[in-house]
Amino acid sequence: MDLTVIILLQVAALSYGVYSIEQGRPAWIVQNGNRFELVRKNEIVKEHITQAKLEYQAPSWLKPQFVAINAVNSVEERNKNLFEAVTTGISNAMRPERYQSVDMSRAQLRENAQNIEILKQFNEPQEVEKIINAYPDADAWLPLSSTSVDMTVLINKEKGEVVKISDLRPWK
Repeated sequence: MDLTVIILLQVAALSYGVYSIEQGRPAWIVQNGNRFELVRKNEIVKEHITQAKLEYQAPSWLKPQFVAINAVNSVEERNKNLFEAVTTGISNAMRPERYQSVDMSRAQLRENAQNIEILKQFNEPQEVEKIINAYPDADAWLPLSSTSVDMTVLINKEKGEVVKISDLRPWK
């Protein structure tokens, strides 16, 4: 009897732990203007999830997927989004109904990409050179903001494609 109770408690604790890890895992890497944002599964706003395209209604089980924010044209809508982000902490990146393929935002990716030499201001120059040599297709970058450690997304500016996420700091 005692052993059964212990086993049940252990299974319950394991189940809760696995559930917590699954809920906190990275779900989307969202290009939002001049940066990428890492969105965890438990940060996704599901209020209007049915308005999202089918492929954005549920995150991948294997790894986070790259998506982009469908840019808002009206100043009124932009101000509303900014006010909401400041007051509630909910950014556009947490709203799947605003997602689109990262391929659809190549022009914005090229426009916002920063010169790779800038990374030497925030990282050891030899570390930056090591990364550049490892990924010769990468000629630009954008910051990746997350809840713990901010990183950089290496980009091929000519193609407007993501090359790799690197462990370089985008700012101090």
